Amino acid sequence: MVGFQEIILEPGQFIFGRNAASKELRMSVQTIRTNLDSLRKRQNLTIKSTNKFSIITITNWDTYQHKENETNQQTNHELTSNSPATNHKQEVKKLRSKELKDIVPSEDFETFWKQYPARGEPPKKTQKETAMKAYISATKDKSFPGLPVLLNLLVQEKRSEQWRKPKYIPMAATWLHGKPWKDEPAQTQTGSILDSFNADEWDIKHAD
Repeated sequence: MVGFQEIILEPGQFIFGRNAASKELRMSVQTIRTNLDSLRKRQNLTIKSTNKFSIITITNWDTYQHKENETNQQTNHELTSNSPATNHKQEVKKLRSKELKDIVPSEDFETFWKQYPARGEPPKKTQKETAMKAYISATKDKSFPGLPVLLNLLVQEKRSEQWRKPKYIPMAATWLHGKPWKDEPAQTQTGSILDSFNADEWDIKHAD
């Protein structure tokens, strides 16, 4: 249908408009007209124009389809031959995803991810999987203080002058790799940070 007009097309034909093609291909109308004239002169296609659109017919369409079918059959055969290797890669990818979920309690990471502020301009959250891998690495470190302390550190970072501007907030993975909990004295990590942690805020975020 073109507007309210029904157009019957044969195999190898399609509706064409130079203005629409100019926008989609990001080419000038003159360039499209020149290319079409060149293809028409070489008898690669024929053009039947109306006052609103053109119907283009690909010359020797059936011949091209026959060649394409032969190519597709060969490609399908190659894909079938290679499918064991492809399936193996997919299984490995699924296994790695499962390992990530098994290593890190999903609710812990999700809580951290919800607390971590959006960054950039405009502010948004990106590279979640990279952040998860960094979280895994952090939990393996003997100095890792635990999720409650990590969340409290985030609260303190959000109050800092730097983090009040989203464009200066580091990526979550970068922040975790920097082991910010080591920047605080040991007494603060085990004492004042835990003492000052907002339990109500923790319950609210955990409930999400």
